Amino acid sequence: VSQGHKPFTPHQQFGFHKLFKMGWSHAQAARLYLAIITLWLAPLAYASIAFPQWDFAILVLSYIPLLGFEVYIKAGSG
Repeated sequence: VSQGHKPFTPHQQFGFHKLFKMGWSHAQAARLYLAIITLWLAPLAYASIAFPQWDFAILVLSYIPLLGFEVYIKAGSG
């Protein structure tokens, strides 16, 4: 909205849209997201339950590679 985009019009700025534009198939993108959830986020979610004193650090740790990936593929840009 701050950049002049209308909030209710379709756009293709999400990470998976960028992957499609880079030539990835739906199956490849789905496997990537499944791998991220299964191999990265699920273990960290378990760790945050097992070690509640470290929950904020685990949260930050979980976001670092995700944000890095989104920046790398320029998600959110037109």
